[in-house]
Amino acid sequence: MNAQLKTTKKAQNLAIETVALDKLVLSPLNPRQEVTEDEIQLLADSILACGLIQNLSGIKAKGGNVEIVAGGRRLRALQIAVKQKPELANVPVLIAPNESLAMQWANAENTARSALHPADEVVAYGKMAKQNMSITDIAKTFAVTEMHVRRRLALSNLPEQVIAALKNGKLTMDQAKIMTLSTDESKVLEALELCEDRYFNEYQLKRFLVEESVSVKDSRIRFIGLDTYKEAGGTIVEDLFEDSLEIVDIELLDKLFDEKLTQQAEQFRKENGWAWVEVSHANYIGFYDLEDRYKFSRMSKIEGELDEVQTERYDELAELANSDVLDEEGEKELAKLQEILDGEFLPEQKKIGGCLVYVDQRGELSFVDGLVNSEGKAAAIQLDFIEAPRKSVTDAPKSDYSQKFVEDMDKIRCAAVQKSLLKHHDLVVKLLAYSLELQLSYAGKPLNVSYEHQNNTPEIKDGFELPEVLGPQEGKYDHRTDHAKAFAKFREQGQGEIHTIIHEHLVRSFGLARNPLLKLVENEVRSDLRSVWTPTADNCFKRLKGSLLSSIYKDLLGLSDKDDKFKTFDKAKKGEKVNLLHKMFNEEEYRKQMKLTKDQLAKIDAWGPDCFSK
Repeated sequence: MNAQLKTTKKAQNLAIETVALDKLVLSPLNPRQEVTEDEIQLLADSILACGLIQNLSGIKAKGGNVEIVAGGRRLRALQIAVKQKPELANVPVLIAPNESLAMQWANAENTARSALHPADEVVAYGKMAKQNMSITDIAKTFAVTEMHVRRRLALSNLPEQVIAALKNGKLTMDQAKIMTLSTDESKVLEALELCEDRYFNEYQLKRFLVEESVSVKDSRIRFIGLDTYKEAGGTIVEDLFEDSLEIVDIELLDKLFDEKLTQQAEQFRKENGWAWVEVSHANYIGFYDLEDRYKFSRMSKIEGELDEVQTERYDELAELANSDVLDEEGEKELAKLQEILDGEFLPEQKKIGGCLVYVDQRGELSFVDGLVNSEGKAAAIQLDFIEAPRKSVTDAPKSDYSQKFVEDMDKIRCAAVQKSLLKHHDLVVKLLAYSLELQLSYAGKPLNVSYEHQNNTPEIKDGFELPEVLGPQEGKYDHRTDHAKAFAKFREQGQGEIHTIIHEHLVRSFGLARNPLLKLVENEVRSDLRSVWTPTADNCFKRLKGSLLSSIYKDLLGLSDKDDKFKTFDKAKKGEKVNLLHKMFNEEEYRKQMKLTKDQLAKIDAWGPDCFSK
């Protein structure tokens, strides 16, 4: 643009005139009619820091004004900057003698502008930072945000070879960003070789540089507190590009989490007078989990009664709540009356009962109380706190779940465990060793050590999202392959990449082992069904019985059989129930309309059916 203007100026002997800022207006010929306030503010900051480096270009109009055809962004920025620097009120403008030339200038500026290559930008920012220029000043100089500068400076700390590869197009910007997560230069350079030799996707690259990590948003770190983790010597890796922090000392995190959970669980037991307490690493515990997974029975509270005045007030408040016009004070009053109706546990129940304490997805302590373990069941039955088990199973009710649904959920469960295992290299190696020890004839190996990957995809794929690395893989070799040459090429790969290939194959071979071992692995890797699957009408609710849908609704919202909201839902047709549950899980606007509490949202976001066949 500058070269074109200089040539034109010389050819036509044009002159730059100084024009008062209040006489300058944006020309209709200027192609940049629409700009954002943020970019103009950044440019204004740059002009305040460095002055107006390049003149504007325009054409004279009626009334003594000059219409700017090139430099519209600078004009808007000057109108802001002049408030702090009055000397900017007089602006150098190159005047076009006619509209034809003015139009050429306008189009030339819009098309000839060439953005600075990101690699050059990284080097430039790095040099300025080494000269002790602040991030704020660098941002003003280039008219960019301070966060943009921070991210470029993070890249400037990478080895020169990485910056050169970025400049030459051998490395993508996304790959370079991931390399900033490591401070080990030798490992970064090894990763660069892997990226240059063959395609190394972002996931593989991150796992190579940072073998295992979790976000600071993880429920465990929310529970113990980031400061506690750091004070204990925990390492944190900052990912400026994802605007996130990563926890890398998983063993320390688990230790701190277990210590605090155990301590607070015991404190909860003492404060509430229960005989025993157990902790769980699950972030959600449903009704079916208590019986099937934990083998607990649950006692009911002794229901309370409202007097005549309270009953009348309860009905009045409930009607307002159902009409969605109950204010905050009314909600509190209704909740207190509901507590009376729900009742409380007797001291006799607490003498033989206990509670299960866990941390929910928000990192908050949660509990299920009124539980009876195997040791207390006989006494609980004798005192009529729980029902005696049926002696005959011939009249046992049929399963709430169809076989097809259970098979789909088994595959989803498999996918969820596999996804978590991707971050647990040591555990996968130990599972491999254990599988080999069990010998080939043993059918219960946790790893099916073969070239066949486990089926981890449900028949109904709606709401299911599988990491690409766990999906179907294309074979690289066939009967025409010269395996001697292929292996010679294969072994040239770095040790880290070979380990990644082995690890991913082993993870894809993980299947549903015997129940005790499966649960052990699930608990250790903190497998989350919802990390790969979201319940929808098609993949879940249409496939369940209407009575089970009512039970799910009641459990998620913490309702009792007496709640009008539950009664209304329970009486609805199955199609209506399916639609409402689908919206609760998938439509943010509907969730807002329901005015769900944090506890209810946490339950919904963690829920999964307890229907597994193994």
